[in-house]
Amino acid sequence: MTTTVTQILGKFVWRELMTSDVEAAKKFYGDAFGWTFKAGTLEGAPAYTEIGTPDGKFVGGIMALPEGQPAPPHWSGYVSVDDVDAAVKRAEAAGGRVYVQPMTIETVGRFAVIADPQGGVTAPFKYDGMESGDEMPGLGAFCWDSLTTSDVAGAKAFYNTVYGWTTEAFGPDEAGVFVFKRPDGNQVASLSTAPEGMPTAWLTYVAVADLEAANVAVEKAGGKVFERRIDIPGIGAMSIVQDPQGAVISAFQGNGEHC
Repeated sequence: MTTTVTQILGKFVWRELMTSDVEAAKKFYGDAFGWTFKAGTLEGAPAYTEIGTPDGKFVGGIMALPEGQPAPPHWSGYVSVDDVDAAVKRAEAAGGRVYVQPMTIETVGRFAVIADPQGGVTAPFKYDGMESGDEMPGLGAFCWDSLTTSDVAGAKAFYNTVYGWTTEAFGPDEAGVFVFKRPDGNQVASLSTAPEGMPTAWLTYVAVADLEAANVAVEKAGGKVFERRIDIPGIGAMSIVQDPQGAVISAFQGNGEHC
């Protein structure tokens, strides 16, 4: 029997948390977002925990930061490509850095970890026998990503080169907010200038039913709420929160048409 692979190029297909305390992270995110977890089963691979949403879909993973790793706990996103090695070469030619050279995970796929010239990190990924749908994310699922950067023009050029993303303005041009669009024309992420003094970084969003209830759950679970509510006209509202180990993520309440 052959498994049908539905590959949507340029889409975020997986998110991953690298953390200093996997068990504490599981407790926090289970309490805050209702996630469930199961252990990965790849023989010889580092310990891996898969993230399940309340409706039973597995959408991401958690790994321990390697000993001596200078990076703090953080989230990163995997982007679907047709050729990981070619994507890495394009990233290098565009001035990016390669943190993890292309490698294959048996029965899963091939990936690498790259950074844009300003430091935003993503992972080009090619599925091997796995399905990737394009349905609207349910509650507890990852539903959006945004990049704040010190160089918007440079980010536009880099991600167009690596992933084939194009951009269009979101709202008035003078607002300086843009939307990345996949090669098929669908929106995939947003782009804006990082606040003064803040580093270039990607932020991933989790769909919630009630934003303030999610904020309260984050605080009750030991996390911090940096921004309690940011309204996005016509779309919904978001908050920016931090888990107890220091990784930052967003809770997002859509208006019914988004997430």
